[in-house]
Amino acid sequence: MLSLSQMCRSVLILCFLFVLSGQVFSQIIITADDILSVRGKTFLSKTDTTIKVDVGASGGNKFWDFSSVGMFNPPNFDTCKANPACLPYTKLEYFAADTTLFFKDFPRANLVQKITFAPAPDSVLYNYFLAKDSLLNLGTGLKLGSLTPFVLLRWRNEKPLGWPLPLEFGKRWSTQSYADFFVFGFPIGFISISSSSIVDAWGTISLPTKTFLPFTTPCLRICSQDTTIININVYRDTLKTINYTWVSPQYYSVATAASKDGETNPTFTVASGFQRVTDVKDKSGSAEIPTPFVLSQNFPNPFNPITTIRYGLPTAERVTLRIYDLLGEEVATLVNDEQQSAGHRAAIWDGRNNDGKIVASGVYIYRIRAGSFTLTKKLALMK
Repeated sequence: MLSLSQMCRSVLILCFLFVLSGQVFSQIIITADDILSVRGKTFLSKTDTTIKVDVGASGGNKFWDFSSVGMFNPPNFDTCKANPACLPYTKLEYFAADTTLFFKDFPRANLVQKITFAPAPDSVLYNYFLAKDSLLNLGTGLKLGSLTPFVLLRWRNEKPLGWPLPLEFGKRWSTQSYADFFVFGFPIGFISISSSSIVDAWGTISLPTKTFLPFTTPCLRICSQDTTIININVYRDTLKTINYTWVSPQYYSVATAASKDGETNPTFTVASGFQRVTDVKDKSGSAEIPTPFVLSQNFPNPFNPITTIRYGLPTAERVTLRIYDLLGEEVATLVNDEQQSAGHRAAIWDGRNNDGKIVASGVYIYRIRAGSFTLTKKLALMK
């Protein structure tokens, strides 16, 4: 039989976990300011077609491991010119709109995504957005080498393509959007997209990068069921697809997956297209370096069965990251005196101790030591 003190301790722990569990659904909210914070960042991205991918089910506390999907062996982006093998690799750069080529055509825009294709760096797409009460896609400009730049795509103002902001788990919306295609100012066709969308999942995504492996970040997932009608000169087609977008508060869109035409299973395992971020750089062109040392709160918290602990190193250091119980006894070692370069890092704990056994529900402590820097935080495992 439990003693009175043991019963009180158990009740307090359960209450603590209950309070945390009630907060966890509001931990990821993505605002217009979050999306605009991507300005100044550069991403390298890889796209695969007809590829096996586990998009997973809807719900909370998900972990999407896309670090090993497909082939990850990107060549140096800057040496890819005229190499068809580099076609899946693109550079995504984000800017304030008023500094870019087509701002006079899209004066409402406050965010621009510049897309450069590795084998053809002289051909550049500019996507223009307005992030305010919604994230609206206003249109696209195209620069082809030395030819006169022109607006390629313009979404009609009365029905633009977009997401309502802020984004949070469970939000639903529908859109009926139209855009006109142009070549050097001459209309050549249109595209129509009927979309029913929901933020159907939240969790943590893991991606491969050349800067730090793995790259993990909390994110929301948007599920859109789309009917797309394309009519460009003699080309006409209608596509019905399920599309997923993983959106990070810090890095905007970090992965997308599109089903095959006619797919009805939301947990499809073969994508007609899959895109993921493979590198992140700041406005100087260097990998993002934190200042000073950073140890973030684990996410999700509380968790079951996996949580991610992110930290940042402004300089190269030997790093140790361990989990302890409330009595100070070591439970698990996640990083063991490992030499690591400067940059953002992440470690994943699956709730197991050093012997591989699943530990009990409760509050634990995680502690990082990097050179002379030491910091401790608490986390909660809830089964």
